[in-house]
Amino acid sequence: MGVGAGRSWEALGFHPKMTTSFILILTGLVVGIAVAALRRSKILDNASTLAKVHGQIKTAHLERMLPHTRAELMWFSTLSITAGICEELLYRGYLIWYLRSDCGVILALVLAAFAFGIGHAYQGIHGVVLTTIAGLILGGLYLATGFILLPMIVHALTDLHSGHIGYVALNRSESQVALTA
Repeated sequence: MGVGAGRSWEALGFHPKMTTSFILILTGLVVGIAVAALRRSKILDNASTLAKVHGQIKTAHLERMLPHTRAELMWFSTLSITAGICEELLYRGYLIWYLRSDCGVILALVLAAFAFGIGHAYQGIHGVVLTTIAGLILGGLYLATGFILLPMIVHALTDLHSGHIGYVALNRSESQVALTA
């Protein structure tokens, strides 16, 4: 049975097609997540790297957006999962579908990624550029597989990772400053 404007769940990207490209991309994502987990543990165990991250957070004026307490981390995590789901449905699932009939799939991907970047203007020009690139990657992932859940998961995991690393960097740096003062 169709949903929303007569589109099926499959057309909306909720049923994976077990193609060779899907399996290769899924394998690549699993390897990428494993590498990111190893890199993450090295970051969390290295005080100088965390201090560098803290400095980057301050330089980019992102400190106000990141969690400082456990309660804020919980809410940030909830927001990260919500953003992964909602932003992927909006920018990849809907916007690419909407634009592709008028301008083709490649231009639809680029325009949706640019809109995604502009939606993150509060992060400054650097944030707009990075999120536009992320939008291209997430959109490419969606278009290559036809499965919206993959970019949702990648998006949510990326936000969860960034929020937690920021939380640890801010808290460890603040406690180190307090100890040396």
